Amino acid sequence: MQVFDPSAEVLCGVARREVTPPVGIYNRSWGAARHDTAEGVHRPLYATAIAMRARGPANDPPGNDDAPLVLVDLDAGWWQVPDDERYVRGAVLARFNLDEARLMIALTHTHAGPSLARADADKPGGGLIAGYLVVLRERIMEAVVEALAGAVPATLSWTYGRCG
Repeated sequence: MQVFDPSAEVLCGVARREVTPPVGIYNRSWGAARHDTAEGVHRPLYATAIAMRARGPANDPPGNDDAPLVLVDLDAGWWQVPDDERYVRGAVLARFNLDEARLMIALTHTHAGPSLARADADKPGGGLIAGYLVVLRERIMEAVVEALAGAVPATLSWTYGRCG
């Protein structure tokens, strides 16, 4: 009988950066909104990066196939335009020389965040979006760098279930 052990020994690091947009940015992200721009900050927004890579035997240097798996959780609404997603995600892929399958940027789908669409530049506060995306890219990359540098041995385990 073959037994499957749903776990893996990995090096894992986590880091977070604040990505709160500037006051005044366009953020009308729901139909019932009473204003078009951010008037202040209720709670900060964050990008949290988790980076994992295979953990080999002690003193075994990483090989070419040991590129990290990176998950970024981003307090943001949604990508309205694929080019804007590629602008942010593509910079991270290039910076860390990652295959597309090794990076996931998951958005929390908050309606309290700004627009991520540079096409909204003509709307009130829309002129701040392009600069915000530049900062967003930089902060995400800073978090990934720190997550990779701070990686420690960990056991990743998983299971699945079903509810009838």
